[in-house]
Amino acid sequence: MDFYEITIFEPLPITIGLVAENNAAKNIKKYKEFTINIPYRDILEKVELAGFNSGEDKLEIAEISYSIAKHIDAPILDECVLSLECRVVSIIEYEGYANIIGSIERRVISKELVDANGNLKYDEFNPVYFLGDDEKRKYRFLSDESKELGDYIKGK
Repeated sequence: MDFYEITIFEPLPITIGLVAENNAAKNIKKYKEFTINIPYRDILEKVELAGFNSGEDKLEIAEISYSIAKHIDAPILDECVLSLECRVVSIIEYEGYANIIGSIERRVISKELVDANGNLKYDEFNPVYFLGDDEKRKYRFLSDESKELGDYIKGK
């Protein structure tokens, strides 16, 4: 997939929450950097295969191609439509969870989602959301509906 780099003029904050003792949290604590790779529905089989395999060879097992990020030493998954390169600012552990506050250093998005003027094609961006708690985990998907900022107060 060809990527378009979205310029960041100053680092942007991001916060993620993970179980403090899972493999991803341990690696983020150790290396102080991470990527967030947002997939589309069509690669969920590979994502699940990687997710159910812990360790360094999980991407190879799932046949997910990647390249090393530009500003940090972590993978950018080639088949994901959006990837964020992040550095750790702070980690707050509470009741078995690690709340990781990061700084987004670089964003890349599939060129298919950017128009000729470099603007995001908002109506075509349809990422997968992974939600869960101790009871159940699910994937959620956006609908085709979209609204402009201000449409709700205008009554549209």
